[in-house]
Amino acid sequence: MLKKLTKEQLHKKFKQLFNNIIGVNEQQQAAMAMKAYQVKINDEMYYVGRAQVSDIDEILDIERAVYDGATPWNKQAFTSELHRKHDRLYLVIRKDDQLIAFIGSSYSRGTQDMHITNVAVLPVWQRRGIGSFLLNVIIDKARQIHATQVSLEVRVSNTKAQRVYSDLGFESLGVSAGYYFGDHEDALKMALKLSEDKK
Repeated sequence: MLKKLTKEQLHKKFKQLFNNIIGVNEQQQAAMAMKAYQVKINDEMYYVGRAQVSDIDEILDIERAVYDGATPWNKQAFTSELHRKHDRLYLVIRKDDQLIAFIGSSYSRGTQDMHITNVAVLPVWQRRGIGSFLLNVIIDKARQIHATQVSLEVRVSNTKAQRVYSDLGFESLGVSAGYYFGDHEDALKMALKLSEDKK
């Protein structure tokens, strides 16, 4: 005899089925869902939260400031990324209601890789530990969902960023020739291996 399910039970079963199809478990959902909070970084208070579609114009402004007027990612790309809440995590940092930094990441359950897609801090706010803070948040999230590594690409000319990544434990995996759109600069592939004892 079939048991009649309530509307709530049907919704829960559908959600479980959907998550199984796209490869998301409850632990991953919990890690990717993040409430906004205040944080002190080097004696300054900031507001950290999950990026919203309404933040995109300010995110593009940061890209222009960091990349000499260019926007490596456009509004459509960011909109698409921000709608994928089950396997994407984009964070922003605000100071006095100004968006001053952001980071983006994507998680592949198949490879267990948390990939940092982009990270940028307004030039006047650089060298204050903000970028390292954001990277560490993503690394912590990767550990929570039992990722085996955090990976990224960085321009071969961006030695300053490479030093930051190296200080956090990232190691070089080689070079991707002509990786960047536009100027076709090579990218250095880097990864931080997450060992079991750190989870």
